Amino acid sequence: MMYKVYTKPDCPYCVKAKSLLKMKGLGFTEVKIGTDVTREFVMENFPSMRSVPIITKDDALVGGYTQLEESLK
Repeated sequence: MMYKVYTKPDCPYCVKAKSLLKMKGLGFTEVKIGTDVTREFVMENFPSMRSVPIITKDDALVGGYTQLEESLK
């Protein structure tokens, strides 16, 4: 099971999401929007998401930080 965390600079919830995954000992890859992927890629692949972080697990959308937190309880 592998998580991907799509992030932008200066995003406090991106930092919280990565910290939560680290604390739980779960592996993840950080994907930086604007560096690793384009904004257009994100909008095409995650049309329902309007903020970051955007978190996937095995390429299925988890959601944002709140949804990640809920899924790990």
